[in-house]
Amino acid sequence: MVKILISSGGTGGHVIPAQVLYDYLVDKNDIIITSDNRGLNYLDKNVYKTKKIDVPKITKNILDFVPFVIFFILSIIKS
Repeated sequence: MVKILISSGGTGGHVIPAQVLYDYLVDKNDIIITSDNRGLNYLDKNVYKTKKIDVPKITKNILDFVPFVIFFILSIIKS
């Protein structure tokens, strides 16, 4: 059994292909789909193993940039 992570954007155009891929591979693999809050709204949590990944927004304010970079790196590590 192989562990597979499917990472999806937050729109239906990203989540629907992730669902199809999940359904195709789930019989012989351990799969989880990651997305943000928007994307998880498209998924039935009783059918799909999911995990929420918060994605920070890029900001123009220099004071917000340092926390953004830290949060972004932590998001990468978490995924």
